[in-house]
Amino acid sequence: MIDAEIRRLVDTVYIEPNPFDTAESFERAHHDDVPYLTLDEIDAERILARLRWAVLIHTRRQPSQWLTERIARLDDRATLLRQRGARR
Repeated sequence: MIDAEIRRLVDTVYIEPNPFDTAESFERAHHDDVPYLTLDEIDAERILARLRWAVLIHTRRQPSQWLTERIARLDDRATLLRQRGARR
């Protein structure tokens, strides 16, 4: 079983945005920031998002719709950028 400290760490490093906090949080909550991320930023976030997803699944908690959609959007964007030969 995943230790409580690991769950807290993941909750600290990958927080789901509150769209009412800031304009940046609003953009992130609606995935409007994804087209402006570099390939490196996308790859780094994909790791963190998947880590959060894995911890949730392992602790028998349901990933949010936002997290599931975020992972899909990041994956799609990474694929597109790689097909275009984007620089990191």
